[in-house]
This record gives sequence, C-alpha cells and structure tokens, in this order.
Amino acid sequence: MNAIDNLMIDAVKGKIKTIGGNMELQHLSSRLPEKQTLQTTPFLDLQPMTDRDKTVMERICEIIPSSHEIRMFKCPLVVRGGVVHIYGEVPDDGSRRRIRKILSCIKGVNAVWDMLTLPGEERLKIIDIGCGGNKQVPWALGVDKYPCAGVDVVTDLEDMLPFKDNEVDQVFAVHVLEHIHDIIGLMNEIHRVLKPDGMLHVLSPVSTSANSIADPTHVRLFSSQTFKYFCRQNAGVYPFNPVSISQDAWNVYADVYPVKGNNKLLTKEELSYYFD
Repeated sequence: MNAIDNLMIDAVKGKIKTIGGNMELQHLSSRLPEKQTLQTTPFLDLQPMTDRDKTVMERICEIIPSSHEIRMFKCPLVVRGGVVHIYGEVPDDGSRRRIRKILSCIKGVNAVWDMLTLPGEERLKIIDIGCGGNKQVPWALGVDKYPCAGVDVVTDLEDMLPFKDNEVDQVFAVHVLEHIHDIIGLMNEIHRVLKPDGMLHVLSPVSTSANSIADPTHVRLFSSQTFKYFCRQNAGVYPFNPVSISQDAWNVYADVYPVKGNNKLLTKEELSYYFD
C-alpha cells in the first residue's frame, strides 16, 4: 500500500466503497481546497494504522451514516494513535464544532485534530509550539526556543508569544507543556492569540508513565484532571472549554477552545461530563 492509499478510509477493510451501504468514500485528493496539495497535508507522514486504530475506524464508519455533517460534507479522515485527523471544508463553525464533538464521543478516540476550513479560508493559521524538528502540520509555524530545521519563530515560551490577539486558528502543544515552568502564563498566552473559534491541541505524557519521569527536563506531571483547572474560573487564568479530554497508558490528550467572544464558560455540571 502506498502513501496515497494509506490516506483512504477504505484502508480499514481493504476495498470498502461504501459506509452503511450508501456513502461513496472520497479520496483525499478530490476533497482538498484549491492551492493545497497532498504534499502539504499532515497525513502523509503518519505511521500505518494499528489494529486498535482500525477498530476505531470501523466504529467511525458505523457512526458516519447517522451524522448529517460528516455524511453531507464527506470529509476525509484517518485515525493514527487514537487521534482522528479530518480534513475538508464545512459551511460554518457550528458544523465544525458538531463534527468535533461527534468524533470525540466515539470510544477509542483520544483526540480530534481537524483541518476543517470554512468557505473562503485558503488555509488555517496554525502554530506548533515547542515543535523542535517535528511539526504536526507541515505548513504550521514552528515556534521553539532553540533554532533548528522546522522552527520558523525562535522565542522563549516562558515569555509572550510573538503573535497578535485573536490571530491563530489552532495551536499544537505536543510534548512541550511538561517542560514549562510558568504553565499558567503560557496557557494565557495561547488563549490570547487564539481566535474565539480556535483550538488548542495538547499531548503530554501521563503522570503514571515512565516517559513522564524519565526525562529530567520535565518540570511537572500531567493527568486528564490537570486541565480541569484551566476550564474553571480561577484568578489570573483565562479559561478554556473542553471538546475532548482523555488519557491512555502513555499520554494525556486535551482539545480545548478559549472562552472568549460568544463562548460561554461551561458550568460545573457540564464540566463533570469531561472530568468526573
């Protein structure tokens, strides 16, 4: 199977051509926005699906026929490491949010890292903080303290991020927050630069894993409960709302969006769905 074939949902069951018997699967290249090629998508460098990922994909294939948004817009998607990567154009932010929620509720999905654009958007503005040479999305702006291949902006993450208010669509923070001393300061900065409909995607080693304690440059431990603090009204903290919070034996995953604009802070009872 070549790299292009690996992007197709039918990789789950070989030569599947329908979902639920009535939906034609779309090849990724036929759904890309103009001026975006397969060489600029985040999917090409993903590792092959594990058996667990295939099981999750099978479950998604069962769910899709009942989802108006996913069925109607035929957004290509793939699962790697329990993370759903989904691509395409949707008509409004409400549809985008519903797709995220639907996918995040499926058992086995740890996170949803979407590249869903709205009409008129050529490309999402994404920053990948602490990326080193491993950006999650090839066209993202790599932000790190140390210059290397893949780093586009050199800055100390303990200081202000060099971006305007409400400028960024998505922030990736993959294996970086555990290295930050002033975690509240950085989370506030991420909140500031994100658009009201923006997303923060976090992946950090879970506190019970060997990776969490094996690295002497880690300055804090994480569990899924850590993010409850950032999803409540606390003094000096700009809050977020969760879309998905989970953990497995190795990592903690958090997909959250900033409480700003028309976004209202979830109530204690609403938060209990994610944390209790």
